[in-house]
Amino acid sequence: MSLIKSIFIWSFILLTSSFFSTSIERFYELDSSALEGKVIVQTYQLSVYGNWFSVKEWWASQPVVTLKFEGEEKYRQLVETSLEQLGFVLADGDLMRIRLEEVQKGVLFLETSYMGSVLDNRDALMTIGEDFEKMIFDFFLKAFGQHYKELPRLIIVKSENRFTTDAQILYTGPQYSVLKSFKDELSLKGSQDEYNLIVPFYPICYLDLSQENFLLSIDSSEKLAFSIDSRVYYAPIELKMNKGVHRIECCGNLRHVYLLKDMRIDLDSMAQKAQLSLSVSTLANIEIYRTDELFFSSTENEIDIELTPGQYTISVSKEGYQEYIEHMSINSSERLIRNIDLVPNPGTLIHSLELEKGYMDVFFCDKRVLLIGADESVLIDLASGETKVEKVRSFWFDGQIILSENKILDMNFKPLFSFDETLNSAVNTPGGLWVFTANKNIISLNPNNYNLLWKRRVDYLAYDIVKKDELVCVLDAYSRLILIDCELGYTERFNVRIAGVVGIDSIEESQEKIRVYLAGFEGYIDYYRKSKALDIGKNKTQTSEKEFELIDNLLYQWEKPLIKVWGNLIKIEKNDDLIAVLTDKELKVCVGY
Repeated sequence: MSLIKSIFIWSFILLTSSFFSTSIERFYELDSSALEGKVIVQTYQLSVYGNWFSVKEWWASQPVVTLKFEGEEKYRQLVETSLEQLGFVLADGDLMRIRLEEVQKGVLFLETSYMGSVLDNRDALMTIGEDFEKMIFDFFLKAFGQHYKELPRLIIVKSENRFTTDAQILYTGPQYSVLKSFKDELSLKGSQDEYNLIVPFYPICYLDLSQENFLLSIDSSEKLAFSIDSRVYYAPIELKMNKGVHRIECCGNLRHVYLLKDMRIDLDSMAQKAQLSLSVSTLANIEIYRTDELFFSSTENEIDIELTPGQYTISVSKEGYQEYIEHMSINSSERLIRNIDLVPNPGTLIHSLELEKGYMDVFFCDKRVLLIGADESVLIDLASGETKVEKVRSFWFDGQIILSENKILDMNFKPLFSFDETLNSAVNTPGGLWVFTANKNIISLNPNNYNLLWKRRVDYLAYDIVKKDELVCVLDAYSRLILIDCELGYTERFNVRIAGVVGIDSIEESQEKIRVYLAGFEGYIDYYRKSKALDIGKNKTQTSEKEFELIDNLLYQWEKPLIKVWGNLIKIEKNDDLIAVLTDKELKVCVGY
């Protein structure tokens, strides 16, 4: 049997909208005492009233396994059906262990052990959804290969009434008959009912037509999975069931029914609604799909909705943002909360400001932008959209505090601490806030209360500062470079002047050395940790390419077009995935690559 045919049969078992629960059983599932000693059954042959029938010569080469299944019982049926579709006989044979575990809600880990080989899906876990049954089949197909053949099956039929069938009738008795069929489906017409049944892939099967059947109608407002007597079905559906007690399970709720006549059951009463709350960072189009059908659609930034238990897909989209998609399994009475931050696409404009006057510098930290002018400072909070302008000459900003000529200011430009010296730079270190003064002092403060930790006299004025982890590199106005290790306070690693240096590009470090890349000089300086020796090189080997380039008013990042800007470029600052671009005409903040 081909793979396509296998999948078709499986789909027929689960998805048909109306069929008989009267079914052909594998003989090992049957309590043989019900046969009253008139039928003798072995693995490949049987005897009815002393008449022997065998299919051993056809089935002898099929793999026979003893299945040891570890997992929820509701998955056993899927596993057994998939193995039969691959040609395995479930009987007394080689041991096959299968473990199916829900390691996370809606996510399954599958592990098999057979004939000394252990395989699992840890690199591609399964998700419960429309293709779940096919995913299990495909995993076993890859693990064990296809062994299926069109083999004859002997079917014992218990019926005191006459019937007709498309299978070969080998024997007809007063209570039991024997059929032989090579097909996967069996048509049979009795005195009152007509049956179209699936024939399991098993040598000896059993069909009981002696019991009285009634129609059980299962209603549901939406397609809903449930089980009757451990067999999985999808509502809405109509079933012909044997008279008696049946166990119905849906969405974790259990009900027993006594079928004495035709009956109708509404599963919506068993499947208590679940609650889903979504909060989105911006107004966006929210769509909820149940299986492949659109269930809900609206443009909101918050929704609170009731859902029937099942499989759903959430899609949140907005122009200029990356689409958010999540597949989820929702259980009865569950409450799910999702806070979704949509990620803008590169080049998406976050903030724009035309400048009536020129600004000489920009700082960008914690989604706050500080513009520095000759006699005023502008603080822009991107989260709230608030802009504050103050007549103060500032020179440093870390997202929480602002440094002016001799004060530390808060986000409202209110003084937090004053100095008796003029300040010219600062840096946050593991040991505290370091403030560099025009008198060639470094003042270290506790960043929580601004208490003095220590004060140190140095022989330089900080012009440019670059920090990486515990390393701080300072450049003064006369091309003097100072490398400081601030892990345990202030420790100079070198203090040297290199003519032509106008800036510090970056710091790289390894166990062997620290390398500082230099702007203007187009080279580097190496500090060797063990020997404390210096090495100055003119061949710049920094691997990073030029990140930003402005060509005809179009700013490129990593050689990819980003955003149009107007005016002469002054400075570009990065903060996480956002970029602030300052020109003499405007300020623009956009999403970077």
